[in-house]
Amino acid sequence: MKTDELIEKDEYKKLIPRPSEHDYEEMKKDAKTKGITEPIEINKNNIILDGHTRYDIAKELDIKEVPTRVINLKSELEEKEYGIRKNLLRRHLNNTQKAKIGLSLLEIEEEKAKQWKEATIPKKGEKGFQNRDKDAHVGKILSPHAKDSQAKKSADIVAKEVGISSMTIKKAKKIKQTKFKNKVHQQEVDKAWNEAESGKKGSIDSVYKKVKKFEDEEKGVQTPIVTTSIMKWTCDCGKPYQLICSGGELEITEINNGNKKKYSIKVI
Repeated sequence: MKTDELIEKDEYKKLIPRPSEHDYEEMKKDAKTKGITEPIEINKNNIILDGHTRYDIAKELDIKEVPTRVINLKSELEEKEYGIRKNLLRRHLNNTQKAKIGLSLLEIEEEKAKQWKEATIPKKGEKGFQNRDKDAHVGKILSPHAKDSQAKKSADIVAKEVGISSMTIKKAKKIKQTKFKNKVHQQEVDKAWNEAESGKKGSIDSVYKKVKKFEDEEKGVQTPIVTTSIMKWTCDCGKPYQLICSGGELEITEINNGNKKKYSIKVI
């Protein structure tokens, strides 16, 4: 198919983590010598489902034609899930990239659950639970995950599927859902996330800590400053002592011929 006949849908492309600069250059290098060999998968309307990077490389190298494969699915939800799962199986991903895919899958599972719930609500003249799994507007997109109303369990299932912990998924969700009034804070968080996703530096944990820090700042919560004071003195009995006070902890050390006895006191 002619490359310029393919259609890129941003809503689909943004679900998938972009390859690192190194991986992209390696793919481009291979395409220069062999061309695009793996088919770009599209729907019946020529919208790309899988192969966005190959498409970008084909445009950059001015490759006029590329191999394609048509995938027939029943809904946009199925198409999104298809593209996500293809990349999850194919690529080596860091934890931030896995979390991004996990969040996309979680959104799909939540939408499935919503559709299933709507399909089972009795219509006018009907009574009780309605099993409409085969209705046209629901199709085959339903899954056991979708019928689970517990968001926590869905997050656990998705986390296991992408290969990270449930806590990592929850932290990633917190990062992506938090929006700061302070534009500088938002820019810093977005930059930190992008750097972690690209593998340049940082992690989900470091970005999450930044989010919590900025949240406290915007709420007016001050981070306590820990200071340390050290004092030495000799008591009337002639024994030398050392006093250290740090962050509400008081430590008294008795120094006797090189031997030290420590007594710790918590200041309340």
